[in-house]
Amino acid sequence: MLMKLHVYQGAHQSQDMTEAKGTSTASVASLDNGVLVKLLNTRGRLQQALQKCRTLGHDLDEAGPRLQRIATRIPSLETAFEPLRCRRKILDDLPACIDKAVAPSLAVLKVFDAMHDLEPLLLGDPQHDLVGFISLISRLEEATAFLSENCPMAIEWLQEFIDFLDQNQVLQDTPMQRISSHLDPLQAWRFSGDHSKLDGGLHAAALDKLECEFKRLLSDENLLVPSIPSDVTKEGDPECKRTISSHALKHLHLILQKLVSNGRNQRIMELYVESRTLLLKRNLNALPLNYLQMRSSSKHDWKSVGAYIGPWTQHMDVVMRSLCEPEYNLCNQVFEKLGYDYWEQSFGKIALGGGVMALLEFGEMAVRSKDEPQKLFKLLDMFEAMNNLRPLFGKLFGGPGSKEVQQRVKGLLKLIVQGAYDIFLELKQQIDNQRGLKAPIDESLPKVLSFVLGYVKHLVGDFYGPIMAQVLMIHRSWSDDSLVKKTNTSLLSKAVLNVMNALVLNINEWASSFKDEPVFYHLFLCNNFWYLSVNCRTPELKVLVGDTWLKEQRQQAEANISMYMKEGWSKIVHLLNVPGVMTLTGSRAAARDLLKTKLKAFNMAFEELYQKHVKWVIVDAELRERIGISVLKLVVPAYRTYLQSYGPLLEQDGTKSKHVKYSAQSLERVIGSLFQGPSERIVHGSDRKVNGSSAIVHPTTVSVI
Repeated sequence: MLMKLHVYQGAHQSQDMTEAKGTSTASVASLDNGVLVKLLNTRGRLQQALQKCRTLGHDLDEAGPRLQRIATRIPSLETAFEPLRCRRKILDDLPACIDKAVAPSLAVLKVFDAMHDLEPLLLGDPQHDLVGFISLISRLEEATAFLSENCPMAIEWLQEFIDFLDQNQVLQDTPMQRISSHLDPLQAWRFSGDHSKLDGGLHAAALDKLECEFKRLLSDENLLVPSIPSDVTKEGDPECKRTISSHALKHLHLILQKLVSNGRNQRIMELYVESRTLLLKRNLNALPLNYLQMRSSSKHDWKSVGAYIGPWTQHMDVVMRSLCEPEYNLCNQVFEKLGYDYWEQSFGKIALGGGVMALLEFGEMAVRSKDEPQKLFKLLDMFEAMNNLRPLFGKLFGGPGSKEVQQRVKGLLKLIVQGAYDIFLELKQQIDNQRGLKAPIDESLPKVLSFVLGYVKHLVGDFYGPIMAQVLMIHRSWSDDSLVKKTNTSLLSKAVLNVMNALVLNINEWASSFKDEPVFYHLFLCNNFWYLSVNCRTPELKVLVGDTWLKEQRQQAEANISMYMKEGWSKIVHLLNVPGVMTLTGSRAAARDLLKTKLKAFNMAFEELYQKHVKWVIVDAELRERIGISVLKLVVPAYRTYLQSYGPLLEQDGTKSKHVKYSAQSLERVIGSLFQGPSERIVHGSDRKVNGSSAIVHPTTVSVI
């Protein structure tokens, strides 16, 4: 309809133009011919255009129904071509989807290739370039971390791409199944959460290499410098300070840091303890410790065990100062960043397994061996060695990781203290046990007296005295907390006085064996009390027993010297007294008979007393000289006066040589041989010395148990 309207309007316009043409003909004639030509040309073109319009209108009239028919078919065509349009869109989006899925995977594959390049380097020996090796491990860890973070995302995007292809049926079933089969294991790994196998075990293998290097460094004998000098294995106690090499310590710290960051703490401790324990055992084996093979379960006499106490004390000091203390410091330096518990427990295990317990067990066995007097000094040697090491013991074994060693050390110290105390106490008990026996005389001095005095003097000397005092104080402190108010010296003084007073009681008890012979009763007492007081004058003993006690013993000796002279030699001299012999009214023959009787009585009494004196020896030279001079001054002048006064009377009948057996000089020599023992005895009146069996027979000397 619209098209018809346009055609109608065009026809009317043509008609109007024709009418106008007729009207304007007159005016056209007046125009210039050129203008007319242009107008005619324009009219021609307009007519042509009009004709075209008519033709177009006709064509449009004919095309209208066709277009109407096409319009009615367009919706169905659109419906038919919709799948093709969607397919096209899918194909257009496909490159972007492929790029999105493949790009992360390509990045992951690139990192995997980089990890593969690290493999030969990480499977090599880290010894030559430890820093570089640890740097490679760090790179591997970074790559592994990247893969752990990005592999799941890459797999997820691949899965989304596969799902896209599957949903839009871009590929046929067979290719889709093949792609899905490759993706399924990756999905299973993704959902398992175990990302530790991304490197194929390369990281674990590299850490194992680090562990081997850690163990190699720890097993190096030159890790602690300097090593034990060779002369330690022989004699002496050289000061041997050993410190860790700074280069090795740096490497150990680097390895430790890397292994700890990967959760290998326990393994590190195991490797450390294993390596250092073996090295400690090796160093101990360098010392002459064969005596440690003696088993405590076997019975050993003290002589076989005591011979090794000296080496044991030296070795204990060497092991603690030159082996254990450097090991302790090494543990501290290596594990300082991990905390006290790590390195303290490690050292405790090293000490426990390295042979320290064997030394402590030998000490325990030595203390438990049979008690003998000389064992006390060895125990004091052990105590001194252990006590000097006590601060070091506290430092090394004071932690909870060394509790077992700490208990054994404390137990050994307690055993030593108790053992020394028991032996010292047994000394007094042995003296008390001798009291009820017969006087054990050995050259006029009981062996137990000389032995105990020598024993005690050695015990309280400059070396052993302070040690014994400390032992007594420690033992006393176990049962008396108020001991802190007392001094070591007061305890030792009391203990020594108990022993000395026991000796005094024994001397008095033994002297009772001579009650029937007053001369030798007093000689025995003066000899023993003098010997006791003289031997207690040493500075060490004098301080302990005190001046009062010494004065008492000296007074006892002096009193018995006086009684000895009175009961013995004074009575013999009294036999030479001849009161009123010159005033007798009888004949000279009667006077000579009286003189002969006096001489005979003197000779018999002198020889009897001399015979009994033969077995006696006064050990102290001062006392021997003093008594000898006293006897000489008492007897010889009286005898000389007697011979000078009455000798001429005896010469008258020619019997002087028969009755006068000694001259004053020979009598002096005989008396001078007293208290020297049987080997110094002189035959009657002569200058010839003889053995005890060839002259005056004397009783057999009583031996001491």
